[in-house]
Amino acid sequence: MLSITFCSFAQDNQLKKIRLSYIDLSTGRGVLGSGFYATFGINHYGNLAQITMAEEKIFFNYFFKAKSLKVGPSLGSFQNVPFGGVIANWVPLKYFSNLFWAGYSFGEPLGKVSLSPSFLFLVNTASVEMWMTKLSYSVVFFQKNLAKHVLTLRYSQKIESRMLVYADIAYDFTNKTQLIKLGVNIKM
Repeated sequence: MLSITFCSFAQDNQLKKIRLSYIDLSTGRGVLGSGFYATFGINHYGNLAQITMAEEKIFFNYFFKAKSLKVGPSLGSFQNVPFGGVIANWVPLKYFSNLFWAGYSFGEPLGKVSLSPSFLFLVNTASVEMWMTKLSYSVVFFQKNLAKHVLTLRYSQKIESRMLVYADIAYDFTNKTQLIKLGVNIKM
């Protein structure tokens, strides 16, 4: 009984510095894939942790904050194969940001797990955000496929002080296809 009380006390103190900061739910076709996505943003001692779940993937990103740069590890599973990498978001100006995300897998997607890492993906997105709109240009490298170039326009509308809905309309220049994604973001 004493150990349970002690663990509970320690856990309560830890939970004060950890809180759910937002939930983002989206569906449709976007730069990184299609289907339903659920992302949970967690404030952890002033840094940001993200857990994202989708049909064939789940990943965990952790951002350490340092002025205009947030950088950290990225771990996850894509089509039943683990991956690891790095993610960084640089915001040098109020309206401009640049996201860099790269990962190596330990095996081939839908295949067997291996101890020798192989290139899985690299994403670089430059964005300009003003008012309720965001214009982004992304270059996505995935395994040995051709680089995917995508231009995305996002429109966001606040529904109430802590909730907004958004629509992404994008064009994939490599595959010559239009991508549409809808979502809701709820701040806690």
